[in-house]
Amino acid sequence: MGNMCCIPWPRALGEDDQLLITSCTSQFVKNGPGIKIVPPFCSSTGRKARTLSELQYVTIMNDVTGELRNVVGPTLLFLGPHDSLEQKPGEQQIRTVITLERHQYAIIMNERTGERRLETGEARLVLGPTKRCLKRDNALSLTEMEYVTVNNNLDGTLRNELGPKLCFLGPHESLIKKPGEPEVRSVLALGKDEFAKVLDEFNGEVFVLTGQDSKKVVLEPRQVLQERGKAITLDEMQYVTLSNNLTGEMTNVLGPQQLFLGPHDEIVKKAKEKPVRQVIALGKDEYAKVLNEFTGERRVEKGEGKVWLAPTEILLEKKRGCLIDEHHAVLVRDTDSSDLTLHTKPGLFIPGPYQEIVEEQIKIILEEYETVVLKNNTGLFNFRCGKNQEERAFFVPPFHEIVTLNWTKTDELIHSNRAGMTTQQVWKFDSRPTYMNYEFECRTADNVELVMDVTFFWKIINVEAMIRNTADAPGDVCTHARSMIIQAVSAVKLMYFLQEFNKIVRECILSYDDKFYTERGVEILSAEVMKFSCSDPQTQKTLSEINQETTNRLKSLEKQRSDNEVALAKVHGEIEEEKCKAELIDLRKSHVKREAYIEGEAEGGKIKAFMDLIAEQCSPQQKLELYALLRKQEAITALSTGNATLYYTPNDVNLSIEHMVGEHIGGQPQTKKAHKRAASRAAAGHADFTE
Repeated sequence: MGNMCCIPWPRALGEDDQLLITSCTSQFVKNGPGIKIVPPFCSSTGRKARTLSELQYVTIMNDVTGELRNVVGPTLLFLGPHDSLEQKPGEQQIRTVITLERHQYAIIMNERTGERRLETGEARLVLGPTKRCLKRDNALSLTEMEYVTVNNNLDGTLRNELGPKLCFLGPHESLIKKPGEPEVRSVLALGKDEFAKVLDEFNGEVFVLTGQDSKKVVLEPRQVLQERGKAITLDEMQYVTLSNNLTGEMTNVLGPQQLFLGPHDEIVKKAKEKPVRQVIALGKDEYAKVLNEFTGERRVEKGEGKVWLAPTEILLEKKRGCLIDEHHAVLVRDTDSSDLTLHTKPGLFIPGPYQEIVEEQIKIILEEYETVVLKNNTGLFNFRCGKNQEERAFFVPPFHEIVTLNWTKTDELIHSNRAGMTTQQVWKFDSRPTYMNYEFECRTADNVELVMDVTFFWKIINVEAMIRNTADAPGDVCTHARSMIIQAVSAVKLMYFLQEFNKIVRECILSYDDKFYTERGVEILSAEVMKFSCSDPQTQKTLSEINQETTNRLKSLEKQRSDNEVALAKVHGEIEEEKCKAELIDLRKSHVKREAYIEGEAEGGKIKAFMDLIAEQCSPQQKLELYALLRKQEAITALSTGNATLYYTPNDVNLSIEHMVGEHIGGQPQTKKAHKRAASRAAAGHADFTE
């Protein structure tokens, strides 16, 4: 608060001090530094100067004239005598300079005129006294593949700003954001096989852009992308059905080609089919049945070829035709009249549009012992027997069916508990005899429960009677036979049954004429008990012991019989051996005699030849002596070649040796030297001569 004085008085002011002096008629200021004199009759008020930096400024209003002005730093601000700092609502007295970078902008409004302007960086903005910053923001940085849609809020015009650039919105502009889309939209980059369906919201027009027309698509401000997809590549075996949403017209587009859908086209997809449909390729023996859903007409396409279905057509069936020959036929139903026709003409059968193949039949060929029963639509039976040549091979006529019976399986053991039985379907009835086994329980007169396994040998003798009177011939045979056997066994005791079980079974089954079997067209040829056992374990044990004892007795008898046969065979063998030995001795004696005769004959021949050779030179006595000498020499030679030791008496040596050496050794006269050589040879021959 200022002080008033009637005399001048000094005041000391600093560099940032100011003295506001008020007189009776005016105001003025004195700025420091220094000593300032306040005039008399004036009041003074001290106030500080404002230091403004380079980025600060203030708005000053002249309280007398109402004029506004800006003071921008850097400076030391001393207010005038009638100046005051202007402070706007929500702002401070000292305001900061707006610094805009390159990517920033600001919207400035002149509060006096309402005019707005855009300021972009790089810049430093000092707002005028009557100006205010409405918005300060970053510009949108758009890449090459981005753009934005800008709305002019004054005239409502729209425009696209494409990248790459910095997008600065004008004072009256704003970004348009489509529902479900970002503010910055991406350019549509379409490949060669892509398309985009676009809606112009201004006129409602729909058009299609393809990658073949333009690789980059920028939608206009009032255009909306409805669909983006790929073209459909069709090969030569494919096609699609298109529907025009405006006209409802449907057309087929066939391959091979790359298909781009039109603005109002959509693919018609049939139930349980793919959008891209396959061409129906038919072989020589194939056909296709087609239905036109619009007219209801049917048609049949036969192979070989390709079939394209019309937009309103569907494929009912694609099948192979039926090859008819001597052993194959086709039963066909006419869907208009419901008639059945059996086609037997050889060749490939293709049904018509209103024909259905009920079944393919194989000719039934019967053996002589087989019979087949047919039933027509009125329930009458027709019997086809293999014995009749005209009935052996046939097809099932229309409105006929083969009669099939569920028989108890005869190739397995049949139990009396029918719940556990298995059945088999029989439609060829074999009249040859066959076996079947049946197991059931029965009781003897002494109340012993037995489990019996009986084999029946039976055959069919009248198929017609069997068909009319029973549905399970083997089951009926077993059940009735079981009843008869149970009745027969219940009248005898166990011991008698053990002795005569087969006789009991045969008598009750075969001994009298039972019409039960003939009424059902069957005949039992024989019945045999294969095995039986007691249901009670204790009784079965006793029965087993009896059987074991009987078995042991039979084994002992058989063993003794075998031992007797072995002993008898041994005696017979010895007798035969002695007979053979006697024959061998006789044979050897005859051989010895024959050998002696031959040797004697040979020896006699030698003697005769020797005697005849020296007949003219020696007398018979000399011939005999000479022959004896030669034999002795052979004996000595034989002995000398072995390991034997010979002993001679002096007389034998003198007679034999001298005579042999001097006269006839070797048949010629010899010297003493020859005698010595002979002696040495004799010694070399391992003979030991001792006098």
